[in-house]
Amino acid sequence: MQLPSYGPWLTPTLATKRMDSIQFPEGIVVESEKQNFKSSGFINMGVTRRELIQGAALIGAVGIGGENQPVAAVVNEQVCSSQILLQIYFKVDPKRSAEFEEMFAESYVPALRKQQGYLRSGLLRLFAPDVAEEIQAEPTQFNYQMELVFDTEENRRKWVASKEHVKAWPHASGMAQEFAWRGFDVVGVDRSSE
Repeated sequence: MQLPSYGPWLTPTLATKRMDSIQFPEGIVVESEKQNFKSSGFINMGVTRRELIQGAALIGAVGIGGENQPVAAVVNEQVCSSQILLQIYFKVDPKRSAEFEEMFAESYVPALRKQQGYLRSGLLRLFAPDVAEEIQAEPTQFNYQMELVFDTEENRRKWVASKEHVKAWPHASGMAQEFAWRGFDVVGVDRSSE
């Protein structure tokens, strides 16, 4: 495993993996793997591992280092503390692909946007079989995945009980030969993608 270099003064070497959280003012939390670091000048500088993690967190929080520099992943505790993601898998006849994608954009998303706690959604189409084979992807019977993100599971369940869902879900599930779903707690967010 190649670890990132943080400049000539510090080269990390992985020794242990434990998750650590550091909270800063305004709800910013940094999730970081605790690591032992080895460098000729670093240890003699009197910097503790905790100070190193806090420094990395500060760099990530303020965006120092440029786009291509490795920085700590920053997670806003208030945003991420209870977010959930529901993944719904669909097996859709390829002849109905355009219709299914149109349904998502023109029916499902507008219905979602009316819901309390709705944050975002996405529709993913599986790679073409030749590409999936080339990258040695795990086989699946599903060719679409819908991802719905809500601020809480309670608000997602309100969506399921809503009049908009009563209209949208039969439309989506009716186009599928099979469907299944899984729910997840969101425990980390890449802030650079926002």
